[in-house]
Amino acid sequence: MKKGLLIGLAILVALILLGVIFGKRPTSTSKDLSAKLYQNDTEFKNDLKELTTQFKLSEKQIQCLGFYISYRSKNDTALKTMTYARIIEAADSLCKTRNEDLSAKESFSNTADTLNNAFVKTKWLYDSSVDKMTSDVTYTAVIQSNSDIQLHSPYGATPVNIMIRKRRKETDVILSINEGQFYVEYNSPQAVLVRFDDDKAYRLNYSEAADGSSNYIFLNAPQKFIAQIKKSKKLLIEAGFYQDGLKQIDFDIEGLVWDK
Repeated sequence: MKKGLLIGLAILVALILLGVIFGKRPTSTSKDLSAKLYQNDTEFKNDLKELTTQFKLSEKQIQCLGFYISYRSKNDTALKTMTYARIIEAADSLCKTRNEDLSAKESFSNTADTLNNAFVKTKWLYDSSVDKMTSDVTYTAVIQSNSDIQLHSPYGATPVNIMIRKRRKETDVILSINEGQFYVEYNSPQAVLVRFDDDKAYRLNYSEAADGSSNYIFLNAPQKFIAQIKKSKKLLIEAGFYQDGLKQIDFDIEGLVWDK
């Protein structure tokens, strides 16, 4: 009788120990993925369940996100400079802008052909960075001119860029060149000529850089300019360059996603 009792107790202890060793361990707190940079499609799919929980994404938002990831990864490499939080924000904004009726039956692995029918192809590239000192996030959207402009030696051919930047609650629209100098008269009014699509051209004042650099200028009334970009497809800018006179620069601006 005693022997049987001892054997029973031994079995019970063994089962308890096995439960401790092989049983379900408490799960650790989920890691915040919002600041994680996109690496590749496979890693994103692995993180998708956690992202869905963290951002409380609806089924339609998940579909938008899938479309956006697939489309951008096949058309440019800018995704690798974007955080998950920024990608989700851009995807959601794009779906709202396009007002697409995305079916919940559509799979995550939609082909590029389907995506091309759903969204406008765009030349805009997006980025974000975090200030380690203040934790403030700076957002940018950049587009390059359709062709280079020709400047005098030693500059030669150079593209022109438009950057939209949101930093420290301030929004700027910056026109820049890789090589050369804009025509700048310090402390005096100056302007470029702009034309959206087939609308009438108008003068838009700009300001020089505070540090004295002459390879970029700040366009005035940035919010109004951004609103005009969002509803247009083409933009023509005529700007003055040091020792090179006026140059006309054209951009394909369709498809901007910006709600900052």
